[in-house]
Amino acid sequence: MTVPLDGLQAPENEPVLPCEKLPEPFVVGDAGRAYLEIVGGAPFSTAMPSDAVCDGFDFEGWALRAASVRGLSHRHAGTARQDAYAVRYAAETDRLVLIVCDGVGSGVLSHIAADVASMFLADELIDCDLGDDPNLWTGIFADASAAVCVRARQVLGRSDAEIDDVRAVMATTAVAVVVSAVTQPGPWEVCYAAVGDSSLWTARHHALDEAFEGWTPILGGKINDGEFASNRTSALPLWVDSPVRSEHFELDGEMLLLLCTDGVGDAFLGGAGPVAIELGSAWSSPPTPLNFAAHVSFGRRSLLDDRTGIALWSPGG
Repeated sequence: MTVPLDGLQAPENEPVLPCEKLPEPFVVGDAGRAYLEIVGGAPFSTAMPSDAVCDGFDFEGWALRAASVRGLSHRHAGTARQDAYAVRYAAETDRLVLIVCDGVGSGVLSHIAADVASMFLADELIDCDLGDDPNLWTGIFADASAAVCVRARQVLGRSDAEIDDVRAVMATTAVAVVVSAVTQPGPWEVCYAAVGDSSLWTARHHALDEAFEGWTPILGGKINDGEFASNRTSALPLWVDSPVRSEHFELDGEMLLLLCTDGVGDAFLGGAGPVAIELGSAWSSPPTPLNFAAHVSFGRRSLLDDRTGIALWSPGG
């Protein structure tokens, strides 16, 4: 049954604008054969994460877009998307929490670890007392590790499974961002902490007729001698004695903050590579959530991993 939306219909004399065209395929330079030839493959025999998910939120002058898309390597292998993200806002604490997790590819069940860790961290950080306790984030990530272990033991049917046993089947990186007092005038304090190789970037809003000048790496932003960056990474569940420390910075008005897994960040080349510039230009203003997902799944030779990003546009100055 269709319910009429009284009061939301456009006036009869209002011009009808064409729908925004989806930018897929969104290609940066040479997309490579894999991008052009690999298709979806067969459905899974059991419940698995969707190939792509996206969200869009707009409130109090803020705009947020989030998306996670299965990478070409997972499509080719017939395996699940292993990235996950979570977004929370609570009026009681006036706090915005952003989480991105990247399941470690060697674990066949790492998509479960990413989902558990992202949900746990988001729910824990939305209303906890951040305070000045230097061990706070170590404890929060240790609790997230414990949550991953509990879920792994349930899946494995082994209540005695140790961390080594868990990490053999599931593990995930995690980066958490907390933006405080979001309904108050800026600048806004941003607190973040991470385990693994996801990255955090900022850039200045720019008009469509202005050239995008590049991104500033806050966390990560690896560079190597090749065209793309890569490295081995630490992950959840952590060892008992693994410390996690947070960092802080101020986010000004008319800024763009991007939190992303290495499927996106490794192509940024310090913030000024072709992918970084192309995405920054495409995000001169917040796109639709579906368009943002198409941007995040850009075609670029040799980039085959899952892609996940959360972009946050701060209010005008």
